[in-house]
Amino acid sequence: MQQQGQNPNPNPGNPSNHVENEDKALERFQKFAPLKFIGGPDPDVVERWLEKMVDIFATLHYTKEREGEEKKQKIKVKSKVQISENQRAAEVAKANAELATKKSKWAQQAKMAEVEIEKLKVEELSKATVDYEIKVQEANSKLYKKQKEAEALLYQQAKATEAQRVGAQAECYGVYISTLLNSIGGNYHALRDYPMINGGMFKNITKINAKAIKELQPKISVWSNGGRRALDGAGTESVAIKEIEIASIYRRNKIIAHP
Repeated sequence: MQQQGQNPNPNPGNPSNHVENEDKALERFQKFAPLKFIGGPDPDVVERWLEKMVDIFATLHYTKEREGEEKKQKIKVKSKVQISENQRAAEVAKANAELATKKSKWAQQAKMAEVEIEKLKVEELSKATVDYEIKVQEANSKLYKKQKEAEALLYQQAKATEAQRVGAQAECYGVYISTLLNSIGGNYHALRDYPMINGGMFKNITKINAKAIKELQPKISVWSNGGRRALDGAGTESVAIKEIEIASIYRRNKIIAHP
């Protein structure tokens, strides 16, 4: 049993030293208080004891209140944190959704831009191709026109040159004929025969006739200054045509040409 004057709680102001709850403290108060006061209790002791008990109850009540407040604060803080986290998560989700929407729009815009670029490329390429073809046709037309003009000019120059050449040849030939006619004393028959003789016409006629006669193989007699020589088709007892004097054949041909 606790002695009078002894402090039941050496540090009643410290809530950590009060391990008893309110019910246990009340039970102790109801159990021990009557015994202490039997036979004339000391009022000072009772007062101090009552003060101690009031301090204990006040401390317990304060502790419970503080614990409740702390719990409320913790719940409040936790709720605020949870709300903040939820808001942050909602904001992040909203931002992600907006970003995804923007990305989708950007991708669509980029695709449309690519389509427009390809369309512009095709249009520009077609336009450039058409312009190129037009320019090529114009250049070809100009070139063809210039070529025709050059050909016409060259043709005119060639015709003029040919006319000059023919005129010069005719003039030279006229001078040549005039000079030749003067040199043979104005004999037009000799002037007529000279080009044929000079061109080898009689010689060619002789060769052609000799070849024809040789192929026919006739028996003929050829008269010359050296006498008569017999020729047959085989040529065994005759002289070959190539050995006949050219002068005698020339004379015969001349007689034929001038009867």
